[in-house]
Amino acid sequence: MLNSRHIEIFFSIYKYKTLTKTAKILNVSQPALSKALQYAEHKINFKLFSRSGRLLVPTPEADILFRHAEKINLLVKEFSEIAKNLNESPTNYIDIGVTPSLGAGFLPSILSDFSKDNPEVRFNIINSQSHDLINQLHDLSHDLVICFNPAKNDMYKSFTLTTGNLVLISPKLDNLETKDLVALKTLHGKPLIKIRNVLSGLDASNGSEDFSLDGVLATHNIQPDWIAKTESFHVAKKMVEQGIGSAIIDSITAHTGTDNMTVQLITPKIKFKIVCLTNPQKPLSIAAKAFLEFLKKYEL
Repeated sequence: MLNSRHIEIFFSIYKYKTLTKTAKILNVSQPALSKALQYAEHKINFKLFSRSGRLLVPTPEADILFRHAEKINLLVKEFSEIAKNLNESPTNYIDIGVTPSLGAGFLPSILSDFSKDNPEVRFNIINSQSHDLINQLHDLSHDLVICFNPAKNDMYKSFTLTTGNLVLISPKLDNLETKDLVALKTLHGKPLIKIRNVLSGLDASNGSEDFSLDGVLATHNIQPDWIAKTESFHVAKKMVEQGIGSAIIDSITAHTGTDNMTVQLITPKIKFKIVCLTNPQKPLSIAAKAFLEFLKKYEL
């Protein structure tokens, strides 16, 4: 059975006319080249060249085959060039699922840094709540998902990008000094805007370091006055800006565009993790693999 290497050898011998020059061009020994030619002639059952002194003269059959070999050789070179370009400079899309708050406050700077060395990569960003993103990852809709504390699941690979604490954001009042810390117990009966799904979805299954907001409030017998509920961090922040109430939010989102608000760390601390997840069942493009490797420099 002939392969692309045999076609390349035939093409080169036809072009350069001598075994010596062809062996040098292909960087192989002359005996190995001669053996490969003999093998090819044996397989096709006719001679490709006749000798005239040191020159190899193509037979009429070789003239016909050369026209086809030339096309095949060009295709092989084109294939190799495409593979090389894909390996050295990923140029395809990356599908990323991310929660709305992280998509606005955490992800953009990472994408900017990655794009400096990979300007050809294109991103498809899907914003959704954590539990929806996990379902979409299960359905192979994303190359990767970035979200808050997902529950442990052996189906997925994951690593922690960063950690932080939940904070209280409140309307900024003129001529009123605000302490950097606020005690959790003072939130009992306080008018608060509840952000559904995101904060209530924090995983409490990993031990004492990770908390569910609802679980922490219940443990301390704290019942805020939930004056509004929303699934959007941005809506909650706008409501705080308008003086409607305060909100408990992650520290990353809180420090993005909060000039008209105060930000206080809640004590005792309520921690969260930002986690990157992939589904081993999803084949990843070279670009997606490169982006994952890039993300791992943030890994804790």
